[in-house]
Amino acid sequence: MSIDSLNMVNRAEERGELIRQQVQGQLATKMVKAATQSALAQVEAVAESVAQTRALMDAAQGRGTQVNTTA
Repeated sequence: MSIDSLNMVNRAEERGELIRQQVQGQLATKMVKAATQSALAQVEAVAESVAQTRALMDAAQGRGTQVNTTA
């Protein structure tokens, strides 16, 4: 194989490696976004549950707080 051919092969391999790294980075970003959205949904569900529990406790103590049990 000539030097030019070897150089072309090396450049192609380098480009392939860069593309692979970019794809891995994009995949990692998507995974982090999905995990973040999932965690946020869980936090929101807990916050709603806490709010409902608090409303029930207030109602039981006669504070008259509205109870929203539609979740």
